[in-house]
Amino acid sequence: MMTLLSHIEAQLHAVNDSTLALILLGVLLSLSIVVDTVSRRTALPRISLLVLVGVGYAVVQQLVIGSAKAPLEGLREPLINLALVMVAFLLGAS
Repeated sequence: MMTLLSHIEAQLHAVNDSTLALILLGVLLSLSIVVDTVSRRTALPRISLLVLVGVGYAVVQQLVIGSAKAPLEGLREPLINLALVMVAFLLGAS
């Protein structure tokens, strides 16, 4: 397990910051779409699952990338505001 994490860290250090930010945003959006589809097909609440994905994503980002290199740091506030708007929209629609 540690060799896999060290390999991932070595690959992340070789990637440009903007490229890494785009990749991470793509992974986050793809994972959110999958979780949304799962929640629609099951009786699980969609907002709770999406919040869990966000928290899990933050934990994995801190474990793998660490606090030394945070590619989405500049987008933190806009992403938080966008997530809150989307949650309010989903709550209002139900």
